Amino acid sequence: VIYNYRVIVSSTYLTANPSGCLWCMDAESGDILWHYYTDEMCNVVSPAVAYGNIYLPLTNYTDFSDGYGEMHCLNVTTGELKWKTYLGYGLGSHPAIADGKVYINTEDWWGTGGFWDGYCHCLDAFTGEIMWNFWLAHSTQSSPAIADGRLYIAVPGFIYAFDDTAPANNPPEISITGPTKGKVGRTYNYTIVAHD
Repeated sequence: VIYNYRVIVSSTYLTANPSGCLWCMDAESGDILWHYYTDEMCNVVSPAVAYGNIYLPLTNYTDFSDGYGEMHCLNVTTGELKWKTYLGYGLGSHPAIADGKVYINTEDWWGTGGFWDGYCHCLDAFTGEIMWNFWLAHSTQSSPAIADGRLYIAVPGFIYAFDDTAPANNPPEISITGPTKGKVGRTYNYTIVAHD
């Protein structure tokens, strides 16, 4: 990744004890400005840069059948870790960033017969908080793509499109038609019906 006169390169060492490193170099001189070492976490895909931050997908592949992923956010100038978010599964796709959000796909291996599945995660780009995730019918190493307010994800046999302007398909807000305040020692029963 090239950003603001810096070249940002990831490297990894993948054995029984994997590790990775992120290097930041001056684009003109090649001088190393800083590096970020990740013990037992591999960066097998390229990072992304936005908002003065580097978004680095990392995966622990000590036991490939039970790998887990984390998204690390670093200050692009200093290499200081700003936040990291545990995502539970391996990160085999590059992140996509837009509108203060980071999108990343995860994948996992289930069962001895073999079954891959995954999730699309949406994280707050500034805090790392998981805003939502969506279960994908299949695993994918294809990276998310963004255009015209939509997020596109390709998996075997399907393409998903998410529209940021579409209304959320959530149950309606619940309104209580009975008393909203009660007395100590008295029991109140409410029945709520909602369709999702």
